[in-house]
Amino acid sequence: IDTNGIITWTSRPSDPATNSFSVMVSDNGTPRLSAVQSFNVILSDHIAPTLSLATSGTDSHSYVLSLVGTPGAQYVGQYATNLGGLWLDFATNVAASDGRWSVLDPSATNRARFYRARAMGR
Repeated sequence: IDTNGIITWTSRPSDPATNSFSVMVSDNGTPRLSAVQSFNVILSDHIAPTLSLATSGTDSHSYVLSLVGTPGAQYVGQYATNLGGLWLDFATNVAASDGRWSVLDPSATNRARFYRARAMGR
């Protein structure tokens, strides 16, 4: 908890879906006062995505971007010619019931090309 009262916590893939927290504050007045508040944090996207890239097998300029993510979630495949540059969408797809998702980039002709998958609505 920072001095503004902001609570920061980063989950790990090994964390349970429901996490319980309690926050206690107290002062040094007379009389000394304190309060406790408990709450749960529920991780709805608790599947750690894994991302891979492979040639499509049809030619040297086609690549398949694949991931295992959240079942039913919509993802967009993006590319850029440098990491700090403009990310461009090239395909959108919905993850299957097992979380598997893939898209084909048929025109990877740049000397350097970087990929990422972004969950829609995030």
